Amino acid sequence: MKKIVLLMAAVVFMSAVAFGAKKLSSSQSVKIYAPAEKVWAVLTDPNNWPKDNPAVHRAKVVSGDGESVGSVIKFMPVVGGKKTHATLTITISEKNRKIEYEAKLHGGKAIMGFELSDQNGATVLTNYEKAEGLILNFVSQRDLDEEHRLWAESVKRRAEGH
Repeated sequence: MKKIVLLMAAVVFMSAVAFGAKKLSSSQSVKIYAPAEKVWAVLTDPNNWPKDNPAVHRAKVVSGDGESVGSVIKFMPVVGGKKTHATLTITISEKNRKIEYEAKLHGGKAIMGFELSDQNGATVLTNYEKAEGLILNFVSQRDLDEEHRLWAESVKRRAEGH
């Protein structure tokens, strides 16, 4: 009888895990008065992300150069006021145009990236993320949007030299 009860409890727990995973997405854009090359240099320097971005506690390139496909970054974002650990792997890199990461975190996964486009001599930076997992049960849409807004503003400040 105990085995049946334990088995049923495990099935209920696994169902909650399978159906309880939350999905969130966010996208923010900002106009930066600097050339795409300068914005790219800021984006692809993860070792400096935490210096002036409150949404990043720690980031370190552990494999590759931080801008080529296959490069790996150990990352500690602050989402919803909480620090979490993630491993980012660059999956798309089109110099001065687009960089995308696959993020694996405890209790979730995400695709996040940055796209650059020219608009009348300025660079428009769009950052985006699509995330899913149990960890997101502790994060609101507002928190994720705020993280991305802070990141875009931080890149703008650094690229414009403020």
